Amino acid sequence: MEGKQDYIFLKKRHISYLRRSLSILPSSTANYDTSRMTVLFFSLSGLDILHALDDVPEQEIQEIVEWIYSLQLTSEDGYPCGGFRGGHCVTNVAAEATPQDSYNIGHSNKIKQQTSNQYNDHQMSSVCQTNGILSKNSNTELDVRINEGDSSIPQKLLKMCNGNKKKINLSSDTNNAKGLSNTNTVYSKSDGKPPFSNLSSNQEDIHLQFSSVYASQSPLDTGHIAMTYTALASLLLLGDDLARVDKEAVLQHVASLQCPDGSFLSNAGGSENDLRFVYCAAVICHILADSSAINIDAAVTYITDCLGYAGALGQGALQESHGGSTYCGVAALHLLGALKKNSGNVSASKDNDATATNETDNATVTSNVAANDSSAAVAASSYDSEADTELHGLLSPRELDSLVRWLIMRQQDTCDTTPEAVNAREGGLQGRPNKPADTCYTFWVGAALKLLGCEHLLDLNSLLQFVLSTQDPVTGGLAKHSSSGADGLHTYLGLSGMAVLGLLPLQDAMPVDPALNMTCRAVKHLRDLNLRSRR
Repeated sequence: MEGKQDYIFLKKRHISYLRRSLSILPSSTANYDTSRMTVLFFSLSGLDILHALDDVPEQEIQEIVEWIYSLQLTSEDGYPCGGFRGGHCVTNVAAEATPQDSYNIGHSNKIKQQTSNQYNDHQMSSVCQTNGILSKNSNTELDVRINEGDSSIPQKLLKMCNGNKKKINLSSDTNNAKGLSNTNTVYSKSDGKPPFSNLSSNQEDIHLQFSSVYASQSPLDTGHIAMTYTALASLLLLGDDLARVDKEAVLQHVASLQCPDGSFLSNAGGSENDLRFVYCAAVICHILADSSAINIDAAVTYITDCLGYAGALGQGALQESHGGSTYCGVAALHLLGALKKNSGNVSASKDNDATATNETDNATVTSNVAANDSSAAVAASSYDSEADTELHGLLSPRELDSLVRWLIMRQQDTCDTTPEAVNAREGGLQGRPNKPADTCYTFWVGAALKLLGCEHLLDLNSLLQFVLSTQDPVTGGLAKHSSSGADGLHTYLGLSGMAVLGLLPLQDAMPVDPALNMTCRAVKHLRDLNLRSRR
C-alpha cells in the first residue's frame, strides 16, 4: 500500500449506472437477452445495497413487478411445471416459418389453412422478421405472445409430456431444517434427461417444431431455475408479498429438475447439471419456506462429492476447484441445514500469525464490520460471523482446514507489473489458481468465508482498494479488472462482496445476507411474510 494513493468510493456514480441499467442497456449486452431477469436483479439489489432503491418512482416499481409476473409460467395457463422465464425473447424468437409449415402438431392443418387465408407469404415473412409470429385469437387453438409489451397469456395449451419422470418420496428429516416445511406433496423428479428426448416421430401432437410458437409442452418454453431464483429475489427487493407466485408450480418445477445424483438441471429442455443450480434450488425453497421439492440427502451428497483434491469444490465431481462453485456448495449446505454452528474451533491450526498481521492492516474497516454485524442482527440475518462452523460431520477437520486455506489463498498479495497486466492493484481475489484477480470473487470467495466464519483472515483493506480500482470514474460501475469496462454483473457482485465483508460504512452500503445474496432488508421482509403466513 506504500506509495500508492487510495481510491475513494464513487457511490453516486454507481447509483446512476444502476439506474440506467433499469431503463436501457448497451449493445454489448445483447447476448444477455435471455437472462434479463438476472440483469434486473443485479440492478435492483445493487440499488438496495446503496440505499437508493426507495428513490425509484412507485409507478416504475409497479411496472417492474408486473413485468416479472408476466414471465411466470402458471398451472392456470396449462404449465404443470412453473417457474419464471428469463425474458420475453424466449417466447418470440423469429422463425423462418411460412403458413404451409409453421406448425408441426396433429391438428395443424386447420390452423395452417386459417393462417394461409389471412396472410400471404410476404406478409408472414415480414411479421417473422420483426417481433415474431402474428397471432389472431379467433378460431385458433393457441394464443401466441407477440413482442415484449403484449400482455396476452396463452389460455389453451396442450398437455405436458411426462417423459421418463418417476415418483420418489421425500422423507428426510432434514427437510424441516432452517424453518422449512415438509408437506405431504410428492413432486415428480427428473431422471437426468431432457423430458422431451423420448418423443417419437409420430408424437407430433406433443412437440412443436418451431420456436416461434410455444405451448407448455415445448422444451424451449420452460422456466429456468436461475431466473426463478432472481425473479423471487427481485420481488422481495421490491416489497412484493409473493401472493401471485404459483408456489405449487414453482416447487414442481424445482423437483422436476433434480437428477438421481442430487444435482439439478437449469431447465426442462436439458442443460448442464452442477452446483450452480443446486444453490438456486436451495434459495427458491428457502424463499417459499418449503423444502419438500428437494431430496436433501441426495443434494448434500452431491455437494460433498464435488470436493476436489485441491481442497475446495468444483462444478461437479472430479472437476477443478473453483471459487464460484465453492460458494454455491457452502451456501446451499447452509440453506439446507447441513452447515451448523458450534462453540468449538473450525480448525486447531488457524494461521495465528496471518491473523495478527491482518489485525493491523484491517484497522480502518473494523468498525464497519462491527456496525454491519449489529445491523444484520437487527435485520434477523441468517448468519453469525463470530461463531465457528462445522459441516455436520460431512467434512473432516482436515478437509475443512483445506477448504478455508484454499479460499484464503485466492487473495493475491502481489500485483503483476508486466505490460500485459490487467489489474493496477494487489489484494484482489481470483476464482482459481494462476488466474488474475476478478472483482466478482469479492462476493463468491468472500461470502463463502463469511459463512465459514473465517473472513477475518483476508487482508480486507487491500481487497477494498482492489475493488475500488476497477471503478469507472466517468460512467460509474465496476469492472472485472481495472483495465476492463464496467458491467452489471461485476458491479453488483463487487458491491455485494464489499457489503458482505463490511468494507464500506453503513451509510454507503446496506448489509447483505451471504447465503441468500440479498440485502438484510429484503431478508427481513421475507421473514415477516413467513411469520404472517403462519398466523
